[in-house]
Amino acid sequence: MENALVTSAILITISRKSSLLYLDVIFITICIFCCILQVLPADFPKKWTKRFRPGSQFVFQYGCVVYPMVLSLSSFTLDDVMNSIICSLISLCFVIVISNFNIVLKLVLKLFVVGLTTYCIFNTNILYSQLIFKICAFCIFFAICFYAIPGSFTLGEGILVCQMLTSIYDYELVLFMTSAVNIVAVSMSLANTVLFFVTFSILFFLLLPSLSKESIFYSVGFLFIITAVYNHWLAMIVLEALKFMMQKSFHRFSLLLYWASLVCASVGFVSQRHSLDSASTSERKVFHIFILLVYIPGLICDTPLLYLCSVIACSLFGLLGVIHAFRIKPLGEVLDKSLRLFTSKQDTGTFILTPIYLLLGLSYPVWLCCMKYPSLLENTTKAIPKEGYSGILSVGVGDAVASVVGSKYGAIRFTGSGKTVEGTISSMLVQFLIVLGIHYVNFININSIVSIIFAICLTSLAEAYTDQIDNLVLPLLMYLLLT
Repeated sequence: MENALVTSAILITISRKSSLLYLDVIFITICIFCCILQVLPADFPKKWTKRFRPGSQFVFQYGCVVYPMVLSLSSFTLDDVMNSIICSLISLCFVIVISNFNIVLKLVLKLFVVGLTTYCIFNTNILYSQLIFKICAFCIFFAICFYAIPGSFTLGEGILVCQMLTSIYDYELVLFMTSAVNIVAVSMSLANTVLFFVTFSILFFLLLPSLSKESIFYSVGFLFIITAVYNHWLAMIVLEALKFMMQKSFHRFSLLLYWASLVCASVGFVSQRHSLDSASTSERKVFHIFILLVYIPGLICDTPLLYLCSVIACSLFGLLGVIHAFRIKPLGEVLDKSLRLFTSKQDTGTFILTPIYLLLGLSYPVWLCCMKYPSLLENTTKAIPKEGYSGILSVGVGDAVASVVGSKYGAIRFTGSGKTVEGTISSMLVQFLIVLGIHYVNFININSIVSIIFAICLTSLAEAYTDQIDNLVLPLLMYLLLT
C-alpha cells in the first residue's frame, strides 16, 4: 500500500506540469522499475538480509525517484539532478548484484582514489573526476550504512540517506550568488567538515579494526582541528558567524536564549526519567512539541538564523550519533543509557536514528526553500513558501497527533497496518487547522486550498502504512506535493 501511495504522489506531481519533460520520462521509468523490483521476491544473501532493518519493506521510490524530483523542483542544476539519478540507478543495480558487493566495493574505492587525486591535483574534470567523486562518495556512504552500522536502515531509507549525504558533501550546491552567501558558506562548511570527519573516522574503524575506536576517533578529530586552525578556516567561520549575529544582535540573541531554554527543558525531561522501561508514545512525542516550539517561531521571526542553527544542530546530532553507535568514550555509554529509553520500534540497529531524522525532517524542507529562494536568507520578514512547512506539518504535527490519538482512542485499524483510522483523521484535521492559523496571521500564502488538503491527506495515509522511519520520508513526500 505504501508503495502505491508514493507512486501515486510521484505521478500526480508530474501530471500537474504543463508539459512533459525528458526528466519526467526518466522519473516515470525509474518509478516503474522500482515497482517491478518491489513486486519481485527479494532474494538477498543471508549475510545481507541481516544488515537491513528487520521486517521492513523495500520502498525504493523515496531515494530513487522522490529525492531527485525534489532536487529538480528546488532550482538545483541539471547536473545535480542527473548525478542524483545516476546514484539512483547505481542503487537499483546494486540491489540486483548485491551478492557481489565485495568486488563492487573494491572497484568503488579505486575509482574514489583516482577521482579525488585527479581533482585535487588538477582541479579539473580530468577522467570526469567530479562525477566519479560524487558517485563513489554515494557508494561509500551506502557501504557505511549497511556494513558499519547494520540493522539501522531499510534498503529504501539507506538509498535516501546516501542521496542526502552526497548532496551535502557537494559544497558547490549551495554557493549561489546572493548577499547571504557568507552565512550559507559558513553553514555548509561546518556540515561538510563534520561529514568528512565522521566518514573518515568510520572508514578507519573498518580498515584498522585492531586499533581502539577512541584512539582513531580522537586522532582524526585532532588532525581536522589542526588543519582548520593552520588554514585560518576556523577563525574565518567564527568571524562570519559573529558578523551575522551582530546584524540584529538583540533580536537574534533573544531568539537564541529562548531556544537554549527549550534545549535545557528537553535535557531536564530526559534526565528526570528514572524508570528503566521504554518511554510511552506520549512521552516520545513530547520532543515533537519542543521542536515545534523551535521551528515555528524561527520561521516566523528569523529564517536565516534558523537555517544556520538547524545546520549546526543536525551536524552535532550526527556527530553524537556516531559517538553513541560506536560507544566512543566517555560519552558513548552515557548517551546509550539516555537514548535507549526513548527509542521507537524502528531503532533496532546500532545507530539510533529517530532523533536525527526528526531534526533533519523539519530542517530539510527549510534548506531546500532557502536554496530555491535565496532572498529568504536576506530578508527576515519575508514569509517562507508553504512547502517550507512540510516537515512541521507532516512530522512535527501530523505524526505526533496520529500517534497520541491512535494509541489512546484508536479502535479501527487500517487493513495491513497497525495504525488507526481515528489517529489518521485527527492528524489530517489538526494539520489543516495549523495551516489555516499560519495563513490567518499572514505567515503563509495559500493559493490553492485543494492542493494543500490533498497533500495533507495523501501524506497522512502514507504515514499510516509506512514502516520506514516516517520522520525522514514524510516531509519529502509532502514537499513534493506542495511544490
